[in-house]
Formats: sequence, structure tokens, C-alpha cells
Amino acid sequence: MLTELVPTWVLPASAWSSERYFSTSPKGRAMNTPSKPRSRKFLALAISLGLLTSIFVAAPSAMAAGPWSVTYDANGGIGSVPIDNTSYLDNATVSVAGQNGLYKTGYTFGGWSYNGGLGPTVVTSFAIIANTTLLAVWNPVSYSVTYSGNGNTGGSVPIDSTSYSFGATVTVAGQNGLTRTGYTFGGWSYSGGLGPSVVTSFAIQANTTLTAVWNQVATFTMIYNGLGSTGGAPPVDPNTYASGATVTVLGAGTLVKAGYSFGGWTDCVINHL
Repeated sequence: MLTELVPTWVLPASAWSSERYFSTSPKGRAMNTPSKPRSRKFLALAISLGLLTSIFVAAPSAMAAGPWSVTYDANGGIGSVPIDNTSYLDNATVSVAGQNGLYKTGYTFGGWSYNGGLGPTVVTSFAIIANTTLLAVWNPVSYSVTYSGNGNTGGSVPIDSTSYSFGATVTVAGQNGLTRTGYTFGGWSYSGGLGPSVVTSFAIQANTTLTAVWNQVATFTMIYNGLGSTGGAPPVDPNTYASGATVTVLGAGTLVKAGYSFGGWTDCVINHL
């Protein structure tokens, strides 16, 4: 294999100006523009020898080495971003500002992201090589849902192992076999800032405990009144009865009424507790 070596021509610093020539030939190398006549003759010689076949001039602004600026982007955050009024030279070290009071509901601040050519990364300082925008990083907060039996006497509360992000919809579990003696299950209560209410779903905004709602079953007692009796005492029923339950009516007890025989009880004296 034949290898061709190409000379590299370097001009002295005294011949440099603020412009630069670039070769479009595979054999050429970039070199600084000569500002003095003798150096320009050197460049003409390089072209005549075939070292450069064509050139173009890059303006000074195309090769600017600063100054560079740094700006901050809240990336959906609320509040004021830091302001950096510094003009940085090329490769100067930038110390990244702090959170500056920025916040985003449902998120925690994770720093400032810088894309330096290797993918976004959170940095506290970096060497600047261009005008740079730092982007706020927001990490979503995870929220949990737990259930409270609120005095249940049987069954187990549901278990929700899901981690929810802010604003996610939570589908509330069912009764899950939960019971409480003397009560009926009325659902799960959620206080979302507007007072407790029974819900079947809700948008989560914080770690949440759902509390079982129990509705007390209406109970009744039987009282026997010996109205008009002249002696003895009516019977006593110690039981409490749920609505619709069957009651076995007791006898006369020791009640007596002169000149009368006991004929039973009427059902008009039922009192609610």
C-alpha cells in the first residue's frame, strides 16, 4: 500500500490576523490568514504547489471563543429562575446556581441539567464552550393509599401497593369482607380538602388514608307497661332488636288487675333508641 505524506505549513504568530483560511483539498490543512505581504506570498506559493486547491475565509464571529452566556429554564416550575449576568470566556468554569425558590407541585427539584455533548446530566459546575441553557430537573413524588377499618370487628382492610404520581386517579377498593357488629358498611371516606366524603375514585395529591364509613343499624327495645294494673310487675325483655327482627312477646309477668283477667299485649309501645 502506498502512503502519501502531506506537509503541514505553519505561519509565525506575527503573521496571523483575525481571519482563517480553510482548504477544501484532502491534502490541505487549515492555517491562519497572513496579514503581511511576505506571508501572503507564502500562501500563494502553497496554492501554486497544489497544497491548497481552494480556500474560503471564515469571519472572526464564526470562530468566536466567547464571551458565552448562561440562562436558566424553569421547565414548568413556578417562581423565578436564577439570573446569571456573567460573560464567560471559552472553557471558563461556570458554578451552577441553586433552586432559587422554584417549585413544581407534585415534584421535587433535582438540580439543573446541562447537555455538554454527552447527553443531559445534572451538574453543579461545567466548562462553558457555547451559550448554554440549563434546564430545571423535576422528579415526580410518589404517593400511597392506605385503608383504615375504623373499628371493624371482622375482615381485613384492602392493601394498595401502588405508587401514584401527583394527580393520578385512584380507584377505591371495595368492602373486602370488612364487618362491624351493629353496623353496615357505607363505603370509604376521603378528605380531599372539602371535608370527608364517600368516594369510589379520586385524584391523589398527597399520601392518603381512606377510612371505612359505618352506618349504625337501627335497634329497638321492647318495654311492657302494666297500665291499669293493680298489682305485680310487667315482664322485662333485655334484648335489642334490629329493624325487621321477630320478637317473641312475653307473658303477663306478675301483673294483676282486680276484677279482670289478663288478655295479652298490644304492640303500640315500641320505642326507638
